[in-house]
Amino acid sequence: MAARIELLAREYAEKYPELAKSLRDSARLAIRLGVEPFTPVTPELLEAEVERQAGRYKGLEFHKHKSLRISVGRLKDQIMSLVYEQPEVFRGRFDIPVVVFGQISPKDQARLAGLNYYLDGLGMSDWEHDPQGYKTPETSYMTWIQDGTVNLGKSVEDVRKALAEDERGATIHDGIALYIANPDVLKDHFIDLPGTRVGSVSAPVLYLWDGGPGLDCRVGDADSGFGSASCGRV
Repeated sequence: MAARIELLAREYAEKYPELAKSLRDSARLAIRLGVEPFTPVTPELLEAEVERQAGRYKGLEFHKHKSLRISVGRLKDQIMSLVYEQPEVFRGRFDIPVVVFGQISPKDQARLAGLNYYLDGLGMSDWEHDPQGYKTPETSYMTWIQDGTVNLGKSVEDVRKALAEDERGATIHDGIALYIANPDVLKDHFIDLPGTRVGSVSAPVLYLWDGGPGLDCRVGDADSGFGSASCGRV
């Protein structure tokens, strides 16, 4: 069923991009949760997905990082305490729950996650022109995110200008969390992260080249193979 819906999404992509995005997100989330597409994300399913992500972080040994240094049990408890139900207004827009570690540097997270990191020595910060002054929390949190498919072919600047009131650009921390939750996310497209600024005009990008998955930066011009991720604001 999920595969058929993915094909349908491709057929609708050009004429009905919003519908295609919703179909694709439903299919991908269903695959991860092991349910039929369009099954409501019940509290039980959401808890199971976050528990799965806790297992990913355990396997990557995040609990041993100097910013945490906690037991595996406490890591899981901390992650599970972050769970919150998807707001109704996010449905069909921000359908992917991810757990994020804002207190661990992107460089260290990239190392733990097996991502090549090409941002050393570059000035990087939260995007300073965020309409509501968003700052990455220096703690763990959960967010609902879309993986950039809805913004394929749009420049980072255009996406930033068009953010809805309840939407923010995904940061580099959010992007790493998205990759950790689902490493296959880069198979179809690369992901710009407009919530973070690199240098004066660039944004981070998650990509997949011959050298493997990595984090780099680019100006963020429109390109059909790239799409900006964004998160729902709470």
